[in-house]
Amino acid sequence: MCDFNKGFILCTCEEKTNDYENSKENKKGDQVDEFQYVWELKRFIDFRRGDIMGIFEQPRSDLGSGLTSQFVVNQLNSKNCFDFDFIPNENDNLYFFKKKGYEVDDLFEFVFLNGKWKQGNILSWKYITEKEFDGKIKKDL
Repeated sequence: MCDFNKGFILCTCEEKTNDYENSKENKKGDQVDEFQYVWELKRFIDFRRGDIMGIFEQPRSDLGSGLTSQFVVNQLNSKNCFDFDFIPNENDNLYFFKKKGYEVDDLFEFVFLNGKWKQGNILSWKYITEKEFDGKIKKDL
């Protein structure tokens, strides 16, 4: 299992977030035993028209392996954690989660507001967003 205590890199890996069970490397059809840490960035597009009900999910503070919400916010605001040149836009949403096959467990949500990353998100039932990037979360060497 990864240990992210020294930092992390948001990797736009070639295989992206496709699960191993269905990948080319898994020729025997083995079951996946470990979670992968993955991320997804969504960009604000426009405001939604009309009223839509939303769902409230209690925010998490720890995904394990050293990934706490405060640690992630500190890393995001102190350096470029992406494996490419990235400049966030106002209202960008960044999601961290653990994934095992198609099972998703735990979720962190971050939003870029007033020039800083903060825990939380823009209200998905009020705003239209579109997935811009995704990949795996890897430990920083």
